Parts: sequence; structure tokens; C-alpha cells
Amino acid sequence: MGRRGTGRVCCCVRPHGAALSEGRRLREIDPDLQNLEAGQWVSMSPTPSKSTAWKAGSFAQNEWLLWRKPDSTWSWVLRDLADGRTRLITRVHALYDWSHPAYSAFGAVLMELGDFAMMRRMLLGIKERAESTPRAAGQ
Repeated sequence: MGRRGTGRVCCCVRPHGAALSEGRRLREIDPDLQNLEAGQWVSMSPTPSKSTAWKAGSFAQNEWLLWRKPDSTWSWVLRDLADGRTRLITRVHALYDWSHPAYSAFGAVLMELGDFAMMRRMLLGIKERAESTPRAAGQ
């Protein structure tokens, strides 16, 4: 996804396993994710699998994006604001397999507590990168 008339920037930055384990935040844009196609892996680790990666489900360029896993979805929506800015809204929906209660309880606690901090940090990083990107002429 790319720049739109209101100065919005939406690009995919892939976290790498080594950086995540070291607690570093990556600032580089992954060129492989700039021409996204439905069904393409969006990995959260160096080796994508059904449990560690999302697949691009569907999207409308510069408007919305849906990532899918067998047990969850992650949506991203860009909304124009009246003052010429853009709001990014993201939501994660996860299903838990309660036939394995300990695993599901751990997953639910992790999502409910850990996801808030991770999501906030991620959105602040996206905001920082978007606001530091020079605008094209006429925007």
C-alpha cells in the first residue's frame, strides 16, 4: 500500500525473530510486502507457519487490509479525518479452542494483557514513521 492524497502512508514492516527476542524495534520497510497479494504470508518470525504467520486475506489498497490465520483475523482500516489527517484502526479477533482449557486460558490471558502493550507500541511506531515520511508535492 502506498501514499494517498491526504498524506497517509501505509506500509508493512516485518519484525524479525532476532530483533523481537532482543527487544529491538525495526524501522526498515520490507520491500517484499509492498506489493501485497491475497494469500501472501505476512510472517511474524523468520520461518512462517500457520501458527506464526498471517496470510493476507483481502484488501482495498489505501483503505483496509485483512490478515487471516485459522483461529484469528487482524484487520486494518484507514479513515480520513476532517482536518486532513488519517486514523489507523486495527482489530484482532481470536477464537480459543476450549477443548484444551490450559492452552486456551494462557492464550486468552496473553491476548488480553500482552496484546494491549504490543499494539500500543506498534501503533506509536507506525505513527512515528508516517509522520516522518516527507509528503509528495501537492499533498
